[in-house]
Amino acid sequence: MPGSRRHGGRSADRRTGHHNRHAQHRLRRADIERLIAAYEEGNSLAQLVARFKVHSTTVLAHLEPNGVPRRPTGPKRSDEDVVDAADLYRDELLLAAVGHRFRVDPGTVVKAVRKAGVQIRPRRDWVSA
Repeated sequence: MPGSRRHGGRSADRRTGHHNRHAQHRLRRADIERLIAAYEEGNSLAQLVARFKVHSTTVLAHLEPNGVPRRPTGPKRSDEDVVDAADLYRDELLLAAVGHRFRVDPGTVVKAVRKAGVQIRPRRDWVSA
């Protein structure tokens, strides 16, 4: 039955197994205006998601039709951070450890250190064919 309480208190549809993990939260016009103002003041997407209790796609869906340009994405680390990350990696620190230190995903570390001219080591648990 749709809406039956199963699986740790979450609502589940027995036919599809889909779970409603979050209640839908519609923003009123005044909330949308506050969201836009907060974004224009420099609040991050993650901050707005937490503050207004909506999904990131909802935040973005309110920005564009209201003529709010998205902030450019790109390198958020200084050139000095990239050099430091590359040095740590060269000193045998694992990508995950470097990422943890700089609070970024290991994939972000890979891109940055490669761009700095550092060759990525093969994974220790992989066997070459």
